[in-house]
Amino acid sequence: HLVPLVRPVFLPIMKDALSPDRLLNSTVLLLANLSLSVGDELRELSAADSLLELVLDQDLHWTRKSVAESIIIFLHGQKPCRQINQLLELGVIENYCIPILKSALRSQDFRGIYPHLVYSARLFRELSRCQTYAEALVANDEVLPLLFEASLRSHERPALASDSEGRQLALESLLAFLRFELWQVMAAIDTNID
Repeated sequence: HLVPLVRPVFLPIMKDALSPDRLLNSTVLLLANLSLSVGDELRELSAADSLLELVLDQDLHWTRKSVAESIIIFLHGQKPCRQINQLLELGVIENYCIPILKSALRSQDFRGIYPHLVYSARLFRELSRCQTYAEALVANDEVLPLLFEASLRSHERPALASDSEGRQLALESLLAFLRFELWQVMAAIDTNID
């Protein structure tokens, strides 16, 4: 029932520089949740383009961007596209994906929220479904060890019901790297097993 409100209500909130921080953050978080259940509808409404404008705005403080990058990746990370290419040019892997997953694993604040493992690991799973983006992930030295860590049960942080799914998504990312024959994954696996 919320999808009809995306274009007339939610997208204008994101474009309005006078939108209060709390309203903007709540809108972005709502869209993040919607992107997991009604992604096709959000793609049809070009929601990612409005979110990309938010991300690309260099004058906007990072706290106002909330998790906009996540929504773009959830909606478009599975195949090469302009939106993801622009995020990669901005360094989305090292400046967003890795820090949010680290925050989830360490139960730390990220842009004013405490991210869940399931949502943070989903970023890597979505990007790993496209060979071009999987190669970009593997090219970063922090990604493989971080995904290995994410795939293991932690006894140091409080467990959430969704953590099992998050660990599964981390493993799916690693399997995608193998499917694309990104052999450095095999070397990393051997190193972690020994």
